[in-house]
Amino acid sequence: MKVLIIDQLSIFTRIGVYDWEKQIKQKLLISIKISRKKYDIENEKFENYLDYSKISETIVNYLERNSFSLIEEVADKISRILFNQFFCNWVKVTVFKPNAIARAKTVGVCLERKIDI
Repeated sequence: MKVLIIDQLSIFTRIGVYDWEKQIKQKLLISIKISRKKYDIENEKFENYLDYSKISETIVNYLERNSFSLIEEVADKISRILFNQFFCNWVKVTVFKPNAIARAKTVGVCLERKIDI
């Protein structure tokens, strides 16, 4: 299995459960691992490769235009985008919310999903 990795994509979005959080954009760091079942480097045409630039742009645009309550929700939405728009069969999405609590550098959630194609 070949895995494409996008590590710590920095995004500002509205996220939180408290009213004051919903009024401001907060930083999230998104890490993604994504794979397709059929990903044969020697026989694959260039246009069939996973385009990390397009994946990043799609995720950034979606997160910047929407608001969320929880980082778990963000991870879920990203995984659905990856499955539906980029036709992968395995994803691992990690979402970090820096400075969310006073005594920690960051808090985060990791979501891993696989579908049979």
